Amino acid sequence: MSQVIWTRGVLISTIFAAASFLVVACGSDTTSTGGPAGEGGAAGLGGQGGSGGTDDAAAGGGSGGGAGGGQQTETRGPEFRVWMAQGRDEVNNPWWHALLNIHGTSCSFRVMGPCEQLVSCSGPSAFPSAGTVRIEGVKTPVIFTDKGAGVYEDQQGKGALLFDGGETLTVAAEGGPTVSGGDVPKFQENLIAPSALVVTAPSFDDFPPIDKPIGIAWTPFQGGFVFLQIAAKDVQDAIFCRLPSDAGTATLPAEVMAQFSPGPGNCLTVLSAGYERFQAGEFSVELQAMYVGTRPDGKIAGACSK
Repeated sequence: MSQVIWTRGVLISTIFAAASFLVVACGSDTTSTGGPAGEGGAAGLGGQGGSGGTDDAAAGGGSGGGAGGGQQTETRGPEFRVWMAQGRDEVNNPWWHALLNIHGTSCSFRVMGPCEQLVSCSGPSAFPSAGTVRIEGVKTPVIFTDKGAGVYEDQQGKGALLFDGGETLTVAAEGGPTVSGGDVPKFQENLIAPSALVVTAPSFDDFPPIDKPIGIAWTPFQGGFVFLQIAAKDVQDAIFCRLPSDAGTATLPAEVMAQFSPGPGNCLTVLSAGYERFQAGEFSVELQAMYVGTRPDGKIAGACSK
């Protein structure tokens, strides 16, 4: 559905509880501040010192490492986002989930190296529409239809995957009815579906210890990104991180580690991702296709603390 800032388990809930795949809106302009990390919300994508969600920003943590010290706060304007994710559950059954989100006003994000976290959003002043939106090039065509006032229902399926990896996926929006402004204009854009990802560290037998930096390692690949979703038990919503796929290793920034506390409720999931971002009228458009990573033994590359 649309016009909502969703909370916490974007992929955590899908993977570990077979529930909803959720997301938060984000957009463009940048300002800088300092100070420690605090309570926040769900996150967008991007990197320290860059425009949030751009390819350059994704490399903010650098190869093999987390981000440098300090933080920034970025205010971003209207955004249109389509995300799709797929994977296999603990008994190897395939699933997929796709969602569309439009947010017509601005949100503020805290940037922590390659990771981001929502601070606040202004309330919706309008209910923008993109008309009917189609995802093609997938095994099962996905169609989002505006149910009224810019509301779109999530799409999901079980028993099959949307893509194998490497295919060209096309997202096409017919455009909203208000051509003079306020709605998302007509567009068509491609992105490359990500391939399967093998994560070699941590072991994910349990959530990694939080008394030292958490390192992530994977088999490097060209094209796309490695995407992290992180839930800290005492923070309302998720943190998202996007890392260069060819780096092979990364370490969670200290600002992210500082949000964990002992006990159950901390979660981490690693995925591969294909990603495109561009401008359509006043809207920053973000398209992302994700494939839940696996460990070398084929189990899900994710865990929650118990």
